[in-house]
Amino acid sequence: MKTRLKGKLVIITLIMLVLFVTNSERLMAVSIRVAPERFIFDGDQPVTKEVNVMNASNQTIRVRVYTGPAAEQAEEQYLGDWIVVYPPQLSIGPGERRVVRFSLRPPAEVEDGEYRSILYFEEQPRSEEETEDESEEQDDVQIDFQLLTRMGINLYGQFGELDYAGQLEDLELEKDNDQLLLTCNFINQSNAHLRMNVEAKVRDEDENIVKEHSSNFVVHRSEENTFQRSLNLEETLAGGEVELIFKQDDQVIEEKEVSF
Repeated sequence: MKTRLKGKLVIITLIMLVLFVTNSERLMAVSIRVAPERFIFDGDQPVTKEVNVMNASNQTIRVRVYTGPAAEQAEEQYLGDWIVVYPPQLSIGPGERRVVRFSLRPPAEVEDGEYRSILYFEEQPRSEEETEDESEEQDDVQIDFQLLTRMGINLYGQFGELDYAGQLEDLELEKDNDQLLLTCNFINQSNAHLRMNVEAKVRDEDENIVKEHSSNFVVHRSEENTFQRSLNLEETLAGGEVELIFKQDDQVIEEKEVSF
């Protein structure tokens, strides 16, 4: 009896696996692709931008386009209420591409600073009639499971004068033979988002530069972020120091040195 039960379970499992594999390509193909993935624009000038939206699936999809705030974003820094999207709803055939436009309509007076919102592209569920029609066109058994995609791109509007400032806190350095681990907290004190280039320069005890490293680091407006980088040296040093320089474009926002 147990042998027969196990046999039935194996057969059922195999059937479910076959059904999943049969339909997995169709399910995973449901996706939206958008370009570009970010806009930064001067809010003091008339703004109209275009986004290319592509249906990368093998069936027609309906997409809703709308703005929303970023996670934990301050309400007074939200750009989305000033964004007008056209069209807010669109239908895209398999492999086809459509253009969505958005324009900026700010109030007459806006406090200086950089404002942000997310422009979302959200696939809408297919109706029962659409799923039934698809099932009738297929000879195999279909699983009614919809995998819906939502994509978001960042919109940054810059108004008036941008004052870039920030503070580096709690800089720590851990040394493990030829590896250095840098950790610190960076607080954005600007009226804008910081998109910084961070230069790390390692000097030996004779103040010779033995290692240089550059990386990008973002801290959003009114927020703080943890900076952490690992530096691998070509040889183990008895001692020395690391200089960190945080730059916004060509402006030095903060710089500090730590010894090891």
